Amino acid sequence: MDRIAWDSYLVGGLVVLVGVVISVLGLLAVRRRVNAATLKHYHDVASPLLSVVGTLYAVLLGLIVVDCMGKFQQAHFMVGQEANAIANIFELADGLPSQKRTLIHQLCMDYVHEVRTNEWSLMNRQEASPKAQKDRVALYKACVMWEPQTESQKAIYSSLLTELSEFTDARRDRLVLAAHGVWPAVWFVLIVGAVCTIIFTYFFGLTDLLSQIIMTAGVSLLIGLNLLLVAFYGYPFSGDVKVYPEEFIRDERIFKDVLGQETKDKTALSQQATARMERYGKLYLTVPCSSL
Repeated sequence: MDRIAWDSYLVGGLVVLVGVVISVLGLLAVRRRVNAATLKHYHDVASPLLSVVGTLYAVLLGLIVVDCMGKFQQAHFMVGQEANAIANIFELADGLPSQKRTLIHQLCMDYVHEVRTNEWSLMNRQEASPKAQKDRVALYKACVMWEPQTESQKAIYSSLLTELSEFTDARRDRLVLAAHGVWPAVWFVLIVGAVCTIIFTYFFGLTDLLSQIIMTAGVSLLIGLNLLLVAFYGYPFSGDVKVYPEEFIRDERIFKDVLGQETKDKTALSQQATARMERYGKLYLTVPCSSL
């Protein structure tokens, strides 16, 4: 089941707007019951308390926003590392025997295509593709279950295992980041803190009600936009602000070009072999029987 898309521009913007409207309605409800003169008696107590509450909440919110943005950058880095590793595996396979090279090339192609077309959308629901996992296991076995014969193959084998390890680790980190967004306890603290901070602004009574409405709406809007940043960057693989599979798209394009060229080369060799056989057959048929 898909979760509510809080991290989309439309839904997130509407939630922030509703929060601003509710905060203003709360202020109007308080001012309707309590006049400005009465509220001024609370200024001496409410002012230092608001400073403490506002500072604590601002520090907490700022740290969480920075942490979510760091998680987003980490997810982008992991995707690039995974794509680069499998591209290196694809290129290192050129030094392997023909049959093994063809197998690894095809497995790399299948994996990249599955991740780009299917698994990326599954990560929006914090899931992974079983087929991509099977392709990864098959690629791992194809690389490990091979014994190099020459010194050059031994060097390639060592590099292949290094890239394979980086590829596996990067995939695992990507799936972990996709499966864990912002914890519910963190959301609870952020929302309660926002409500408490806004309520504290109600204890100040300005003679000009419109000015206080504007200030309260501004505080609510600022808090809402920061919470929207948490929703955007706290879930790196979903919503309107997310990490896209650009590196995998580039890998797939390169793999297709290489495999297409290999297919053309094989077809050309096959046609040349067929032409030679036909030519030799004609020569054999044209040789006089007396010369045999």
